[in-house]
Amino acid sequence: MPQHFLQILGFQPPLRGFPPRVTICSIPGFQAGWAKRQNLLNEQGECLRQLYIYRTRLEGLGFAKNLLEALIADLALLAADVSRCAAMMVEAGKDFSARVAERCADPGQADLQKPVVRFYKPDAVKDLAKALIRNRIEQQKHSATVRAALAPLLGENQNFASFNLRISREKFTGVLESLAAKNAAAAHDNYVATHPDHAPMLQVSLMERLRREYAGNSEALRAYVKDVVSHTGNYLCFNEAEVSRHGPGAFQGSEMISCLSIIVPAAPDMADFRELLRGEFRNAAPSAHDARISGMLILDDAP
Repeated sequence: MPQHFLQILGFQPPLRGFPPRVTICSIPGFQAGWAKRQNLLNEQGECLRQLYIYRTRLEGLGFAKNLLEALIADLALLAADVSRCAAMMVEAGKDFSARVAERCADPGQADLQKPVVRFYKPDAVKDLAKALIRNRIEQQKHSATVRAALAPLLGENQNFASFNLRISREKFTGVLESLAAKNAAAAHDNYVATHPDHAPMLQVSLMERLRREYAGNSEALRAYVKDVVSHTGNYLCFNEAEVSRHGPGAFQGSEMISCLSIIVPAAPDMADFRELLRGEFRNAAPSAHDARISGMLILDDAP
């Protein structure tokens, strides 16, 4: 066979002593066909990859659908539990707000017409309350103590359903009241410690407050005592029909006695001021007798 014809078919002329060698890739058109088949395999693999991707996505979407349906149902139940809990807290908050509004509403020691006279300065108490409310650190401490006290009441399930089942409004307000009293006292002590210019307002005896207000000013103390005594009312009055009754067993005396009792708390560390206060009350007590038994004036360290 001619050598040039062998070259056309892809045969290389054999070397001397070696068999002829064929280069298949050099056959015209064969290389393009092989590459086309390779591309078809790649495209088929890519199609399969995309198929399984979208199948996986469909499975995920199906799971998400079921999950959302269950989640919507659970959220509806949770919303009901949260709404019930929030409504109870709102009612408790209204109760506390009403009770706060009732307190510190009187002008303090100047209001001597009431049966119970509170010797304090309402404006100073309100200013302290506002300062404590604005103190984020104190509020965080108070919230933490409330959560710590409520958690054991819920049991193992710390959720709103357990809260509604186990904690009534009365129990909730009771926990808040007890903790508020303790936390308020601690916050008051911290505030006084960090503000030396503010005098203590809690756990201060009445004698201490009177001494702080009137020590070194006897005239002001005398005026205050006279004002207090002048506003004392009758604790018990005789019935005029019984006074004018005559006959066996009726009262035969010519006059009745008026008595004013004043009870001053003990203050061993302020004995001098206590004696001064007792003397002012003794001097301010009425000496004339009238047809009544006067009231009892008690100075007490009420909370």
